[in-house]
Amino acid sequence: MPVNYTVQAEVVDIRSDAPKNDDIFLVDINAWYWYTYTNASISFRPYQITEYPSYIAKAISANSLLLYCGLSLAELAHNIEQTEREIFSSTLKSKEYRHNFPTERAKVVAEVQAA
Repeated sequence: MPVNYTVQAEVVDIRSDAPKNDDIFLVDINAWYWYTYTNASISFRPYQITEYPSYIAKAISANSLLLYCGLSLAELAHNIEQTEREIFSSTLKSKEYRHNFPTERAKVVAEVQAA
Protein backbone atom coordinates (compact mmCIF):
# COMPACT_ATOMS: atom_id res chain seq x y z
CA MET A 1 0.00 0.00 0.00
CA PRO A 2 1.50 3.38 -0.97
CA VAL A 3 2.20 5.97 1.70
CA ASN A 4 -0.20 8.91 1.71
CA TYR A 5 1.80 12.05 2.55
CA THR A 6 0.35 15.46 3.22
CA VAL A 7 2.90 18.09 2.28
CA GLN A 8 2.49 21.26 4.27
CA ALA A 9 4.88 23.50 2.38
CA GLU A 10 4.75 26.27 -0.11
CA VAL A 11 6.80 26.19 -3.27
CA VAL A 12 7.99 29.65 -4.26
CA ASP A 13 9.31 31.07 -7.50
CA ILE A 14 12.77 32.25 -6.49
CA ARG A 15 12.90 34.62 -9.45
CA SER A 16 10.21 36.83 -7.92
CA ASP A 17 10.06 35.96 -4.21
CA ALA A 18 11.71 38.12 -1.54
CA PRO A 19 12.77 36.10 1.52
CA LYS A 20 11.66 37.41 4.90
CA ASN A 21 13.02 37.10 8.41
CA ASP A 22 10.34 34.63 9.49
CA ASP A 23 10.73 32.37 6.43
CA ILE A 24 11.97 28.82 6.92
CA PHE A 25 13.41 27.01 3.92
CA LEU A 26 14.30 23.37 3.41
CA VAL A 27 17.12 23.88 0.92
CA ASP A 28 17.49 21.28 -1.81
CA ILE A 29 20.88 19.71 -2.39
CA ASN A 30 21.11 21.23 -5.86
CA ALA A 31 20.77 24.73 -4.44
CA TRP A 32 23.53 24.03 -1.88
CA TYR A 33 25.74 22.66 -4.66
CA TRP A 34 25.37 25.77 -6.83
CA TYR A 35 25.74 28.11 -3.85
CA THR A 36 28.76 26.55 -2.12
CA TYR A 37 30.83 24.53 -4.59
CA THR A 38 33.58 26.55 -6.28
CA ASN A 39 33.73 24.42 -9.44
CA ALA A 40 29.97 24.20 -9.92
CA SER A 41 30.20 26.66 -12.80
CA ILE A 42 32.19 24.19 -14.94
CA SER A 43 29.03 22.43 -16.10
CA PHE A 44 25.86 24.44 -15.63
CA ARG A 45 22.73 26.00 -16.97
CA PRO A 46 22.79 29.79 -16.52
CA TYR A 47 20.00 29.92 -13.92
CA GLN A 48 21.85 27.42 -11.73
CA ILE A 49 24.78 29.71 -11.02
CA THR A 50 22.77 32.92 -10.86
CA GLU A 51 19.29 32.35 -9.45
CA TYR A 52 20.02 29.70 -6.78
CA PRO A 53 23.03 31.47 -5.23
CA SER A 54 21.31 34.86 -5.44
CA TYR A 55 18.19 33.62 -3.66
CA ILE A 56 20.13 31.84 -0.92
CA ALA A 57 22.22 34.99 -0.36
CA LYS A 58 18.99 37.02 -0.07
CA ALA A 59 17.59 34.52 2.42
CA ILE A 60 20.76 34.70 4.50
CA SER A 61 20.67 38.51 4.40
CA ALA A 62 17.04 38.45 5.52
CA ASN A 63 17.98 36.13 8.41
CA SER A 64 15.64 33.44 7.11
CA LEU A 65 16.14 30.00 8.61
CA LEU A 66 17.81 27.62 6.14
CA LEU A 67 17.42 23.92 6.86
CA TYR A 68 18.68 20.82 5.14
CA CYS A 69 18.16 17.10 5.44
CA GLY A 70 21.10 15.29 7.00
CA LEU A 71 21.20 12.87 4.09
CA SER A 72 21.80 15.81 1.77
CA LEU A 73 25.42 16.11 2.92
CA ALA A 74 26.18 12.63 1.59
CA GLU A 75 24.64 13.53 -1.76
CA LEU A 76 26.47 16.86 -1.86
CA ALA A 77 29.78 15.13 -1.05
CA HIS A 78 29.14 12.58 -3.79
CA ASN A 79 28.33 15.26 -6.36
CA ILE A 80 31.42 17.29 -5.46
CA GLU A 81 33.65 14.21 -5.59
CA GLN A 82 32.19 13.15 -8.93
CA THR A 83 32.78 16.58 -10.45
CA GLU A 84 36.33 16.80 -9.08
CA ARG A 85 37.08 13.32 -10.45
CA GLU A 86 35.78 14.32 -13.89
CA ILE A 87 37.97 17.43 -13.81
CA PHE A 88 41.01 15.37 -12.83
CA SER A 89 40.38 12.41 -15.16
CA SER A 90 37.29 11.21 -16.94
CA THR A 91 38.68 7.65 -17.13
CA LEU A 92 39.27 6.93 -13.43
CA LYS A 93 36.80 4.91 -11.40
CA SER A 94 35.56 6.53 -8.18
CA LYS A 95 37.40 4.21 -5.79
CA GLU A 96 40.66 4.52 -7.74
CA TYR A 97 40.39 8.32 -7.61
CA ARG A 98 39.45 8.29 -3.93
CA HIS A 99 42.25 5.98 -2.75
CA ASN A 100 45.18 6.54 -5.11
CA PHE A 101 45.35 10.33 -5.30
CA PRO A 102 45.63 11.75 -1.77
CA THR A 103 46.13 15.35 -2.91
CA GLU A 104 42.95 15.19 -4.97
CA ARG A 105 41.14 13.55 -2.06
CA ALA A 106 42.21 16.41 0.20
CA LYS A 107 40.76 18.90 -2.28
CA VAL A 108 37.42 17.05 -2.27
CA VAL A 109 37.36 16.95 1.54
CA ALA A 110 38.13 20.68 1.72
CA GLU A 111 35.31 21.47 -0.72
CA VAL A 112 32.83 19.33 1.24
CA GLN A 113 33.87 20.90 4.56
CA ALA A 114 33.50 24.39 3.11
CA ALA A 115 30.03 23.54 1.83
